[in-house]
Amino acid sequence: MEREPIPDIDFSLVAGPKRGPVPEGYDYDQAFWSPDKKHVVMGYSITEARMGTYVGRFLWASVTNGRVAIIGNPSEVFASCWHSPWCAWLDEQAFALKTYLYRGPQLQTPTAIIHVQRGFAVLPFTSKSALSRGPSIGSTLNYQAFSDHAFSDAVRSA
Repeated sequence: MEREPIPDIDFSLVAGPKRGPVPEGYDYDQAFWSPDKKHVVMGYSITEARMGTYVGRFLWASVTNGRVAIIGNPSEVFASCWHSPWCAWLDEQAFALKTYLYRGPQLQTPTAIIHVQRGFAVLPFTSKSALSRGPSIGSTLNYQAFSDHAFSDAVRSA
């Protein structure tokens, strides 16, 4: 699969470890652009967590004339990136991705649907299933406004 271009993001402003020179092949970034190219989901610092399990930080942003405005950037929840694609746009404003939250003996990997204007919804009982991404999946959800705490709690309890 050909990689989409990476937008120009100031990584000093996002959640995660400080970035410096990274050896080739150690970790990587990956972008998924909306169909209209006005929004992007960016997985960054994607690396192997254990035995073929890849996870990374992620953010979503609007892009206008090359300028990136970050809309959301969870600090506690990662994207699970070991299936390709790990993110899929449902329309111009909503996307689905598999999340990754490890707390104690529990690993949570539910599908989250994020709408860039309306908020997010975490699909219950999807931790052990493939990415849910039908085109109509996001139209009937009850979205809640994004906050880091609310998003983490929703993933934890899915």
